[in-house]
Amino acid sequence: LKMRNVGHIQVAAQDGVPIGIESSVKWRGYRLNSISENLNATTFQLIEWERPVARLAPYGRANNVGISRIAIKVPNLDEIYQEITDIGVQIFDEPKIDEHTDEHFFCALNADGSMYQFIEGIGEPELWFVNVNCSDIELSMGLYQQHFGFELVSDVWEQECSGRPYGIAGKVKLKTVRLQLPGRQADCGLQLQQWDLPSTSGTQPYRVANNLGFNRIAFEVEDVHQCFQHLSTQAVDFSMPPVVFETDKNSAGDDPWIALLTDPDGTTIALMQNEVLG
Repeated sequence: LKMRNVGHIQVAAQDGVPIGIESSVKWRGYRLNSISENLNATTFQLIEWERPVARLAPYGRANNVGISRIAIKVPNLDEIYQEITDIGVQIFDEPKIDEHTDEHFFCALNADGSMYQFIEGIGEPELWFVNVNCSDIELSMGLYQQHFGFELVSDVWEQECSGRPYGIAGKVKLKTVRLQLPGRQADCGLQLQQWDLPSTSGTQPYRVANNLGFNRIAFEVEDVHQCFQHLSTQAVDFSMPPVVFETDKNSAGDDPWIALLTDPDGTTIALMQNEVLG
């Protein structure tokens, strides 16, 4: 997918209680994006948990509340489809045209079972949007607009279509909206999706940080303590106040401050402050 490595992550062994793990934690990984000269572009963070080892499987269905999939824009959809078919990647259905957006797309699972959506578009491959399933789309829109400054780049649209592209038999009914941070139209966006058929009822986001899959969305902020104090007065539910995660000595950059909060469905959102990353 031609993502570029823009940073190595190496978190030293330390107490996992602040993130809800009652043991020592340690992980390593990489930050990737599709615009290497711009470190402030949205990055995709790949993490391998060394302690405790990640063993819980990703969501088993596309309509689970939480971060259900990552969408990647590619210049030649048929070429990508053939390439990953040849290496045995699980694909739910052949490329289709979305009746509402006219986007040419297909969905696939990686080796761990996380879902990716590939959408054809002009230009180099890039992160297109993060899809977050929610039980009440209006409530979730309020959180991202009011507290994080996202702006609507579409109306809420409803559609009834085949569930095959998402690995679901029969028809599905969806409400969808897309949002973007102001001034970041060329960057990765956010898509909120409310599933009415099949319903998200009875599903929940990942409850532990070392679950395989798309675990959280992170926003870089100038002052995590100031954000924590402000949002706490706005009835935002924080699961972890600001703490420092110590990085190994061979890892570049200052140790980051991180605070965790949840959206109305319990999906984890991280606020991060790191002077090197800006």
